[in-house]
Order: sequence, then C-alpha cells, then structure tokens
Amino acid sequence: MNNGPHNIGRDRERDNEVAQGRQQRRAVLLEELARFEERARPIRHGLRAIPERKQEMFSTGICATMECVFCREPGAHYSDSCPDFTDGDQRYQIVKDRKRCPLCMEHCERRGYCAYIDKKCFYCTRARNTIFEQHRPRDNGHHTALCTIPERMKEARVELNRIEQEIQTCKWILQDL
Repeated sequence: MNNGPHNIGRDRERDNEVAQGRQQRRAVLLEELARFEERARPIRHGLRAIPERKQEMFSTGICATMECVFCREPGAHYSDSCPDFTDGDQRYQIVKDRKRCPLCMEHCERRGYCAYIDKKCFYCTRARNTIFEQHRPRDNGHHTALCTIPERMKEARVELNRIEQEIQTCKWILQDL
C-alpha cells in the first residue's frame, strides 16, 4: 500500500469534500426544519386557542325534554355535541330544511324576534387572530352548533401531525450527520 504524499493529499481532499457535503446537507435540513416549524407554529396556536367540539351521546345537565335539533333525540345531548351529525354544512342544511333560524335554531319568527340576534358563535369568536380566522363562515351569524371551524380544526390536526413527522425526521437525520 502506497501512503505517499500524493495519496495523503487525495485522502484529505476526499475528507474535505465529504465534510463539505455533510455541512451542505446539514444547512439544507436546518432550512427545511425551520420551514416546517414556521408552518406548524400558527396551527399549534390555533388549536390551543379553540377547544374541540364535544361529540357525545349523553351530555350532563341537559333537560329531559330538550331535543337535539339534528337527530331529534330528546334529553340526550346538546345539539352542538350531536355525534350523529358532525359536519357543519350538513347541520346547516338540516336547519334550513326545517325552516329554523340559523342563529337560535328555533322557529323564532313565531315569537317575532330572535333571542340570539346579538349572540356570537363560540368557535368564530375564539378563532380571531388565529389561522382559523380565514375559515370563519361569511354569513350574517350562525349558532355555534352550525360552525364549520371544528371541521377545519380536524383537518389542521392531520396536517400538523404530518408536519411534526417531517420535523422529527429532520431532527433524526441531523443527529446522524
């Protein structure tokens, strides 16, 4: 084996190229990691700011005669918690088909006024200054049970999980470099 100065120089050159390649790969991974973190940050903030919609068959403290607007189950759960009809658009269509008010989900025209006229949707209110604000329905107001933001939150959770997997992958690769 010839370890002359010529071979040592080539070995050093190769080592430098490998080290330089590693540094470049590290720089690219750090940029990717920063991009993923930047995408994840507003999603995390929005998900912390807005509680999940409860979906339960039985709500505590509900009046035995109160009927769910969507599934019509009496005394079981609040309409916002209905586990049978979870999609905001589908819920809105049910209210519309039954000729109910989108604010109070009752037949308020019989009373001559809507008791919920000044009430704001819980989810839309909490969505202010978050990534979910852009998903607030452009309507004249709606009952909390009709809001579509909870569906956007589910989609965002899936996206956040994907991003967090990418973040973890970048971190593992960086550890090995």
